[in-house]
Amino acid sequence: MMMTLISATAGCRSARPVANAGFWLAAFFVLAVSVPAYAGIGIGIAPTYPSVVNAGDTNVPVNLTITNTSTPPENGGSITLSNIRHTPSCKSDTFPCLVADADPAVFQVLGPATGAAGTGCAGKNFNISSPDPTTGEVMFTATVPPVQIQAPNATDNLDTCVINFFVNVLKVPTKDALPTAGVQTKQPSGVHAQSDIVTASSDPTGSGLVTVMPQIIRIPSPALGGWSLMLVALLLLGVGVARRSRKAATAPTSPLAG
Repeated sequence: MMMTLISATAGCRSARPVANAGFWLAAFFVLAVSVPAYAGIGIGIAPTYPSVVNAGDTNVPVNLTITNTSTPPENGGSITLSNIRHTPSCKSDTFPCLVADADPAVFQVLGPATGAAGTGCAGKNFNISSPDPTTGEVMFTATVPPVQIQAPNATDNLDTCVINFFVNVLKVPTKDALPTAGVQTKQPSGVHAQSDIVTASSDPTGSGLVTVMPQIIRIPSPALGGWSLMLVALLLLGVGVARRSRKAATAPTSPLAG
């Protein structure tokens, strides 16, 4: 089968063969298969809090874990992390936390924020921004960038960055995340991940869940000082004397010999 192109010039017609359809089909196929295919950059981010905390708890150790889970060919190189954001309390997993779901001032995020030993960000220190007044979101920024995690591997944890920090539990959340016993809240978090081997990036998100219980009121035991001990001793002595007096008053009397 031949394709012809009909052109009109100066009132005459000429037929010019263009190409065989099979040729164009083959050319299209070659071009299609020669375009390189890239898999997506894979990053996992997850906050870790105790499953249950109480309002009033202080300096509770928590962390934020970011892991390189990329597939070929992006799994052959490192990933640079930035814009690490974390919302300690939100009714939903949506990131960033929606204003309607925001529940700020449940947790106070505290430093020092440091990269865990043995991970890709070991020894790095992070500044913690002031919380967003609407959502309570904070941002972690390395004092000495960049923050890089290595290619995925099963032999070490260099493909992961674990940021350790602390929180004070200020109150019970006002918005319950789940219709189960207790009051639950979630921690939507996000990060920007830039591949170091291709011009590709990703903005993954993740979340956690924690139950916040009312504050436990602990009544301290009174300290017994010297005067307190003396008072207790006098009270015990008085009780003992009173018991002996009552016993003597109720004892039967012996008849007099005549």
